[in-house]
Amino acid sequence: MNVTMHIERQLSEQQHVQGVERFYQAQEFFRDIGLRELRQKEITRLAFDYQQAFWRGLELRDESSSSLKMLPTGLKPAEFSTLTAGDEALVIEVGGTNLRAAVVQIGEDHKPHIKEHSQGQNLYYVSVPLEKRNFTSKDDFFQTLVSPCQQLLLDFHPKAVAIIYSFPADAEISDGIIDVRSRQMTKGFEVPGIEGITVGAEIMNRLLVNGRITQKLPYVVLNDTPAVLLSHERARIGGVLASGFNLATLVDGQIINTESGGFDGVPETELSIAVDYYSSNRGEQLAEKQISGMYLEKQMKLIILGLTHAGCLEAKAADDITSKFISDLLRMDEKGISSLDDDFLGRIDSYDLAILQSAAARLRKRSAQIMGTMAGTIAGMLASEAGGDEIEEFEVPVEGPVFWGIPLYRQTAERCASLVSSKNVRFVERLYAGTLGAGVAALSHLKRD
Repeated sequence: MNVTMHIERQLSEQQHVQGVERFYQAQEFFRDIGLRELRQKEITRLAFDYQQAFWRGLELRDESSSSLKMLPTGLKPAEFSTLTAGDEALVIEVGGTNLRAAVVQIGEDHKPHIKEHSQGQNLYYVSVPLEKRNFTSKDDFFQTLVSPCQQLLLDFHPKAVAIIYSFPADAEISDGIIDVRSRQMTKGFEVPGIEGITVGAEIMNRLLVNGRITQKLPYVVLNDTPAVLLSHERARIGGVLASGFNLATLVDGQIINTESGGFDGVPETELSIAVDYYSSNRGEQLAEKQISGMYLEKQMKLIILGLTHAGCLEAKAADDITSKFISDLLRMDEKGISSLDDDFLGRIDSYDLAILQSAAARLRKRSAQIMGTMAGTIAGMLASEAGGDEIEEFEVPVEGPVFWGIPLYRQTAERCASLVSSKNVRFVERLYAGTLGAGVAALSHLKRD
């Protein structure tokens, strides 16, 4: 729809004057709460602090010495040419917002893809919303996780299973099996008794008990971010930016889950302090609280409350703030066409819209700068370890609707990453990246064994 035509309120000259005053008052409010882009010296300091936390996390393996956990995954990069055409793996993905199950098949070109049904019209892929975050017990949680794969396993017998577990956990490797022992849940999830539980064994046992698999199969459990890295052959860095945020990378030929959402060296603002204060995990996941989709939503809600209280917004802005709402605010073409809700546009005037767009643009810029600085810092370290000039370009697969859905986010992050690393950092998108990478992990690990 055309925004300028849809905002039907006719403003008097006095209202226009007041609207301009409200807009500039809002800019003052943004400055007061620290809603602005990072300055160059802040980017430089952020890169330095992130690098120091990176190496401390690797060398000391002591969480009290670094906010980056740097968790070993037991996984190595895979050469696609070594994968066997026709091999298939079941992938179960436990994300922050969805449960997914899919069949990953290795094609004749040795590249992974989602298997198609014989008719060629549908994929062996199921995605259902994870509608609740508070579970009564770990049994309730794990039974929920296996539900999406019930239908897939009716006519499919995988060689291996990959489980993407998108929450903090410690890798456990035994007899060729890569599993994880769960830590405290993040992303607002509450699961009593989950800490210390071996995730893969619990899920595989439930598949056996339910009769969906008839024999013990080799399996791997991995975080979503290492899975994204594995989806792109010869990638050295992978990222996820959706409801949460994380980066994975290679260190001495091994894939490391950095748990970068927990980095505590990002410059704080009045806004970020408020978001942390009202969160259920105060003092934790501080970088994620300025970057990820879930916390962009929370920041926007607090901004709108503050703007309304300060008299900068004339009308009620929105009832349900999501990262898509932020994307829609910023996604307008040269004709003013937007996908914003009709009812929302009918409640605001052009000055309200301009103020909200300004807030969304500032959130985007700061989030993308922080994410790009972290990725660029890793790229610079990897290039230095490889001899400096040997690597001129990094292709970094990233998965997540925040990164690819918010207009100009990728470009801002790329500029920052390339500036920090002095290399050409290019973020790449591939549909089903994490799912495909997990399938590669299961089948390549099976081959090594």
